[in-house]
Amino acid sequence: MEHTPLVSAVIPTYNRQQKVVRAIDSALAQTYTNMEIVVVDDCSTDGTARYLQERYGEKIRLISLSTNVGGAQARNVGVENARGALIAFLDSDDQWENSKIARQVDIVHQQDVGVVYTGMYRLNQRNDILGLNTPRFSGAIGSALLNENVVSSTSSVLVRKELFVKVGGFNRRLRSCDDW
Repeated sequence: MEHTPLVSAVIPTYNRQQKVVRAIDSALAQTYTNMEIVVVDDCSTDGTARYLQERYGEKIRLISLSTNVGGAQARNVGVENARGALIAFLDSDDQWENSKIARQVDIVHQQDVGVVYTGMYRLNQRNDILGLNTPRFSGAIGSALLNENVVSSTSSVLVRKELFVKVGGFNRRLRSCDDW
């Protein structure tokens, strides 16, 4: 894999017209620049799709679903439409630190791994730090994942698209905890 592969940021959203702006802006602010931003509007009723198209235009790829399918399937649709060799998930109520993607791409390149996840700050509405989820496991973490969600959030994950597709994506029947 080349050292600067295209990374597709996949952002599912549902009725979060104002919150999703922070997520998109943090993706646009990445120091890693070979990126596309794929926003999947999961049949919002609050005008999210129209608002995002007017605000961002060609800066994002907007996919508007005609029925509400839930976060898992919205992410799957985003990956199906992604052009990148690497997929980075970002929930519409989260935001990334500016060098997140650059640091993860470096790890994928240097260590030839398929998935990288990060720690994550938990913030309140005023952006005060409430705590930090620090990664405790590395390497083959499958057995740890059977006991608990050690990754904690899809927003911390960068994965090779070919691997995501190979495992069949997210289980679309799950309405919550689909990231685990």
